[in-house]
Amino acid sequence: MTFNILFPISAVIELLTVNVGIFFLFLFPILEQVFKTMILNLGRFQGKRETTIYGLVLGLGFGSIFTPVSILFSNVQTTDYLLFALVILGAIGIILFQAATGAIIGYGIYDSKLSRYLLFAILLHLPVTTVIFVTNYYQVGYLQISLVGYGLVLYWYATKKIMPRILSRSQRRKRSKKEIDIKTS
Repeated sequence: MTFNILFPISAVIELLTVNVGIFFLFLFPILEQVFKTMILNLGRFQGKRETTIYGLVLGLGFGSIFTPVSILFSNVQTTDYLLFALVILGAIGIILFQAATGAIIGYGIYDSKLSRYLLFAILLHLPVTTVIFVTNYYQVGYLQISLVGYGLVLYWYATKKIMPRILSRSQRRKRSKKEIDIKTS
């Protein structure tokens, strides 16, 4: 139930505060990452490996809420199909980005280093808000394409560098051995 309430609340807060100017660059990263942290830091998730996976899934849900919000933010006119397509493309990158930061925060909760990983997620969010800020205020829609690349890189990082850390040593060895066997075949 907490998930269902916090996503729309976050989206409404973002819609109501979209005109805060340059503060947007810092306000939204903190807001979005703290909302994910509030959900993932519940007592039943602390210290559990699965929290990293829950964070990834939570981020996917959070990112999917961002798609309609980003369309509302961009003031897309019905005749401006190129800008509309670019915003949709950028939203896909944001979904991947949100999934990655959710996994990072989830890992921080599992590893009992929440503040370190939360700060990391907030800092990773700054380039996203910068692109959104520039796109909205200077009408440079093609920058949305950079969000796809950024989202892909961070998603790769989360799934290849963060997620394997929740495996036990023996599971990592088995996984590595399988990867070596596949490469040599």
